[in-house]
Amino acid sequence: MVSALDERRTLSLNVFLNTLEEGCKNERRYCFILGAGASKTSGIPTGEELAKQWHGEILEQCSKEEIKELKKRLGVRSTKPSSRAYFDLYAMRFFPDYQNGSAFLERTLERAQPSLGYYPLAALLANTRNNLVITTNFDSLVEDALFIYTDKRPIVISHELLAQYINFNTSRPIIAKLHRGLFFDPLNRAEQVNGLSKQWKDILREAFKRYTPVVIGYAGGDHSLMDFLKETECLSGLYWCYRHDEPPEEIQKVVERHSGYFIPIEGFDEMMYLMGQRFGYTDPCEHIESAAEQRVRDYQEQVKAFQEKLRAAETPSETQSAILRAMDAKQREELQRLDRRIELDEEDGEAYWERGKLYYFANDYAQALEDFTKAKELGMEDSKLYWYKGFCYRRLGETELAIREYSRSLELKETSEVYRNRGLCFTTVKLYDKAVLDFTRAIKLPPGDKRLYRERGSAYQALEEYKKAQADYEKALELEPADAELYTTLGDVQERLGEVQEALQSYQKAIQIDPNYARAYNNRGVVYMSQMETEKALADHRKAVRLVADRALYHANVGAVLNRLERYSEAVTSCNKAIKLDPGYAKAYDIRADAYEGLEQTEKAERDRETYHRLTKKTEEEEDTPCSRGVGAGLVPAQGADADRR
Repeated sequence: MVSALDERRTLSLNVFLNTLEEGCKNERRYCFILGAGASKTSGIPTGEELAKQWHGEILEQCSKEEIKELKKRLGVRSTKPSSRAYFDLYAMRFFPDYQNGSAFLERTLERAQPSLGYYPLAALLANTRNNLVITTNFDSLVEDALFIYTDKRPIVISHELLAQYINFNTSRPIIAKLHRGLFFDPLNRAEQVNGLSKQWKDILREAFKRYTPVVIGYAGGDHSLMDFLKETECLSGLYWCYRHDEPPEEIQKVVERHSGYFIPIEGFDEMMYLMGQRFGYTDPCEHIESAAEQRVRDYQEQVKAFQEKLRAAETPSETQSAILRAMDAKQREELQRLDRRIELDEEDGEAYWERGKLYYFANDYAQALEDFTKAKELGMEDSKLYWYKGFCYRRLGETELAIREYSRSLELKETSEVYRNRGLCFTTVKLYDKAVLDFTRAIKLPPGDKRLYRERGSAYQALEEYKKAQADYEKALELEPADAELYTTLGDVQERLGEVQEALQSYQKAIQIDPNYARAYNNRGVVYMSQMETEKALADHRKAVRLVADRALYHANVGAVLNRLERYSEAVTSCNKAIKLDPGYAKAYDIRADAYEGLEQTEKAERDRETYHRLTKKTEEEEDTPCSRGVGAGLVPAQGADADRR
């Protein structure tokens, strides 16, 4: 039974969480004091468990007289040890051979992984002002959790001599290791671990002026922190979580001294999970997947760049080597023959024309363009020559020059392919009315191209002629019925026309065709949000993020839905990811500002609004395609397919 004193100082977990939540809203800061109990479910034995193990090992080597002496030394009547004897047993088992002790601890900790409770703890440390952990443990579980689950890197103070450098005004998580970190200095003697240095005492006094401590998994087995808590001036509050029926008398006195409270809990993980629910930190999967995928992409890009660098060093003429590798044996033989022809006769326009085509098919458009131009200078006049030149210019990003060459080609001969290519160029420079005319001419000329209806539909859509765009997309689907991108684009137009159910059906067909097409999920989520089907919207936007983790728009849309659900802390996290991916994406700042307002963090909200207006001002005179507008709660549909496919 809990004593009367304890009953007066006991809060239910739910009441404590209410108090914590309200305190955070009122700018109160909390820190977390972690003991061995917080590490148990991560695969690390408690101090009591280790004491039992060491005690047994020592007894095996002791005589009866030595056992009597051991009991006397430990202050116990039986040979059953308690956590209070942990440090004495540690000293007896591993000193003076402290290297042996160090190796044992390393083996004990090396396979430990952060348990369930460490995710909400890491999220609180990274995203709120409750950014301090004080721990008596050697392990690195808190650091590991921050690395796995967040984008914040902690300040780890793993030695008392570094304590003076703690800055409590930083937004970064702070981890204070009272007994030093395992890999920094694991060779502590019992007397070092069993007491607190002056440096730690000074910094803890400063910490407790700013933070209200929440103790989890700490039974007071050492004299270091316990002696400090017994001796220091009254704290601004103290919450002590415990798992047993009655906390030890020593701890009761400490809690009473600081006018604190006990919170009975099932365990560290259970408590932290419930705490995370209050702040919206319950599902780390999205971040883990996103971070892992990004690391893989970064590694792949680095490997690719390194390999290209190695290849560049193989030969002084990398360009020529690449061209030759792109050709088969017959083409290489033909290139050598044409080179000899030109060496013998530099006025051989036909040889330049033929060699230009070889370069063209080897994707060396600059060299091909040079040969085509030389052929023109030598008197060649053919619609195909201008067609090839136009294509080269287009591939080289010279759209205006490409349009000029395509127009010259059409003056000599009208073909569907040239009209189509010029239409695509007009689309690139946003001359959509001219693009429509060219696509229409291309459709009328043989042999035509099934892509033309899709392309003309896109131009009509840009001109906001949605009925015409819809007709073209439907025609395109008759020709290509298993096209997820087409169904998604059709859905976008249907939504514009107010045909919401039809749009949802089109997105569903896209997903049935390609379950990994992120744009379809995103855009369906936008429509769901406009219809106030918030949970469906959230599911779709999170699916889009899982499929394509490097699109800022997708993360921002998740944030917008979370705002609608009043899950503001999670919304901030999603917007942070969007801004990290694209610091110039204005909408993400606008959505995050809404989240900060929901959290009553007015200054942060104002800064984001200023950034949003500054970024949008830069582009306010730029032409905006009609498909880029938001639908409900600030969400934005995704356009284009290439970036969304894996």
